[in-house]
Amino acid sequence: MSTIPTSQLGVFIESAAPSYTVKELAVAKPVSGQVLIKIHAVAVNPTDWKIVKFGVAKPGFGIGNDFAGEVVALGADVKGFSIGDRVAGWVHGGFQETQFAFQEYLPARSDLLMKIPPNVSYEEAATIPVASTTAAIGMNRLVQFPQRPPLGKTILVSGGASSVGMFVIQFASLTGMRVIATASPKNFDLVKSLGASAVIDYHAPDAVQQILDAAGPAGVDYAYDAISFGDSVKIASEVVKAKKEGARRVAVVLPIPPATLDPLVEYHPVGIQTIFNIPFQFLGVNIPPIPADYETALITYRTLNDWLSKEIFKANPVMLRENGIKGIPEGITDVMSGKVSGSKLVFKV
Repeated sequence: MSTIPTSQLGVFIESAAPSYTVKELAVAKPVSGQVLIKIHAVAVNPTDWKIVKFGVAKPGFGIGNDFAGEVVALGADVKGFSIGDRVAGWVHGGFQETQFAFQEYLPARSDLLMKIPPNVSYEEAATIPVASTTAAIGMNRLVQFPQRPPLGKTILVSGGASSVGMFVIQFASLTGMRVIATASPKNFDLVKSLGASAVIDYHAPDAVQQILDAAGPAGVDYAYDAISFGDSVKIASEVVKAKKEGARRVAVVLPIPPATLDPLVEYHPVGIQTIFNIPFQFLGVNIPPIPADYETALITYRTLNDWLSKEIFKANPVMLRENGIKGIPEGITDVMSGKVSGSKLVFKV
């Protein structure tokens, strides 16, 4: 194994435009409970530009969430990991000096890493952490996934071809739920291949009726809105509201304007920073630890390792670029402008 360098390249927030710059920084050493990871691949998420554009993350901090790589050093009190292990995970980039994915070496908490099975590439693994965690926490809000999945129930997944939507579909179908999804027609085949029994064009003026027709007399029990923007919340609300009995729960991944909320529907916001099981502040609000989210993450990552090994769970399709750290600023812009659909933009580092 090569010697660990003392300096490296990373991507930093330059301005709230948003814009980004590549700079040199020191390679941090892992502290107790952490491992040092040589990054081999990273994936770009919409949050990488949203937290900057909307003023949540400030210029000067590093950026990036999803990563996959190789363990090259161990901090004290690390159990279950060895030098050379292949791992994937995520960090909340944009808020700390060392905890961001878009760099060449990253110290990360070992307890929240997923081991990558041999049949999965680093590039595929990098698509999984943020989106799968978002999918799992939202499913847990709806149905106590993965501990007690409600067999035979029907779930609507709005945005079935989004990164989160693709994982919600698989989680639901693999645990015995029937899935109806919305997507654009160009992604129908992809969404069906992941386990959706019916896919509806979300642009259709009668999308709600098409979903209800596909559901049949039993109706739709839950909705996971992986878009939570535009008409998607309204569609999800109307669909679950049509069910005369049940909880009428909708998981949403973005804050919803109060004026658009339906009083007959339970909305469950999905945030994933809670898996770290420590208090944090977001938009001036103090968020307490949620131990149940930490436990959900641990179970999910173990389950994913098993499902990936058995090849019954698929990573997001990869749109690969090989220009490394220096290409990432342009990649974030491409994701922001909508140039990536039905796949995850991944950079080989």
